[in-house]
Amino acid sequence: KPMKIGTLSRMTGFSASGIRFYEEAGLLHPEREGTYRSYSVSDAARLLDCRNLRECGCSMKETAGILCAGDEAELAGALEDYCDRLAQRLEWEQKVEQHARARAHAIALVAAGRVEPSLCTRPGFYWCPLVMPGKGAAARQAALPDPEEGYPIPFADSTLLLPESFPKGDRIAAQEVQVGYGVQRCYTAAFPAVPQTVLIPGGHCIHTILRINDDFSISTEQMEPVRKMAEREGLVFSGQPLTHRIVSLYRETETFRYDDAWFPVEKKA
Repeated sequence: KPMKIGTLSRMTGFSASGIRFYEEAGLLHPEREGTYRSYSVSDAARLLDCRNLRECGCSMKETAGILCAGDEAELAGALEDYCDRLAQRLEWEQKVEQHARARAHAIALVAAGRVEPSLCTRPGFYWCPLVMPGKGAAARQAALPDPEEGYPIPFADSTLLLPESFPKGDRIAAQEVQVGYGVQRCYTAAFPAVPQTVLIPGGHCIHTILRINDDFSISTEQMEPVRKMAEREGLVFSGQPLTHRIVSLYRETETFRYDDAWFPVEKKA
């Protein structure tokens, strides 16, 4: 028995606009009576095939391309192409999951009061400035890098370069912090196509988590455990510290963020 679009929608789970998309793609062939369409059981069966592929993660366009294949060989090729795209998507999502779990673990340490400095090898970063050098009106905000230019979100985020004197105990003002955007080298395939991007190589560091105020100022008291570890291990600070945002907290009376922070060190002479 012929079906109207509403009945077909309830049977297959596709909206009216989705049904019309597949009709325009050539998958469905309803009979027309003026402005009304009547769909057959065969149309419903094709939509259920579409639903099967959609549940596998295919987009509507991918679904139409697969089911409109001309013969078995073309269909096999279309399915293989989809599987390749799916594998790439799953690899990306696995990286996103690992990234999100690392953030969750870091904030759980903060919440439990268990942040402790540790020795590590800092990953290499690509970094570009977001606030360009200058004073007063000469300073200007740079454009946020595009993910397609080598700064993929969520891995790319606010990244600060701190004065080399900071880990030694000097108080720093917000204007001494270089505000930029950074991403670890492992998350981008090539050198980012963004002007003024620099490579900050990895190296031996002390890592901790810092609370950073909304104006980018940082209390020096947070550095005491880092300085004690350096002294205990016979290390001296030897380069520019870098921080990379983990997460920001927005409260009614204050805004601040927590960053991974790396302080380059080397053995005392």
